[in-house]
Amino acid sequence: MPPDRPDSWTTAVLCAAAATGTGACDHLDCHDGPFIVVLVGTDTKGMFSYVFSSETYKWSEVTTAEHPGDCISWNRSTLVENALHFMFEKNDRILKYDLRTRGMSLMELPRYVGTNLISEAFIELMTTKEGRLGFARLEESKLCLWSRDHGDVGWVSSIAIELDKMLPFDASLADTTFLVGFAEGVGVIFVRVGDGVFTIDLQSCKVIKVYEGPIISCVVPYMSFCTPALRAASTDA
Repeated sequence: MPPDRPDSWTTAVLCAAAATGTGACDHLDCHDGPFIVVLVGTDTKGMFSYVFSSETYKWSEVTTAEHPGDCISWNRSTLVENALHFMFEKNDRILKYDLRTRGMSLMELPRYVGTNLISEAFIELMTTKEGRLGFARLEESKLCLWSRDHGDVGWVSSIAIELDKMLPFDASLADTTFLVGFAEGVGVIFVRVGDGVFTIDLQSCKVIKVYEGPIISCVVPYMSFCTPALRAASTDA
């Protein structure tokens, strides 16, 4: 780990080509290639970031920014164009980390004005099918999806899914319903209700129960696939 590690921190791992923000990698066969680890965090003095490179096997010099008055959440981050996005624990702002400049900035989330915001501690960041930053959160019994507008200056609400009509339990019970994961690229979100976990396809709204057992708080989907053209090229070589 880097020296003087922040008290509150999280990390993201991505391929070295993606880290350039140039779109140089199509991610079809980069699993064994060079990678970087981005560490962001806070302590009593402010925000910090370090970058580890598998090519040099070294951590970068520290980058700092003004203290946000909050701690970094352990929730998953999301990559949009040349920036990583992380949640804060209070869930009212997002930390934007620019991979090219290593600069850090804050983005405000839209405030919820209803009477009962379900599971405020579980907001899932995501990339929309248009390639913009988005997030999902539970508002009363609805799963609401938000995304950045075309000018990237504000947020727009896109979809509100009535969970009470789709799940076998009362989704308005704040102590039983949580967002626990999102599968990038396929538009599937994971919702925990009681001791069960369900997937919701955001395009078809199809619901599948995928787990029942001890309570879990985070799902990290893993996807693997075979590209025939790449396999043939490898065999020919």
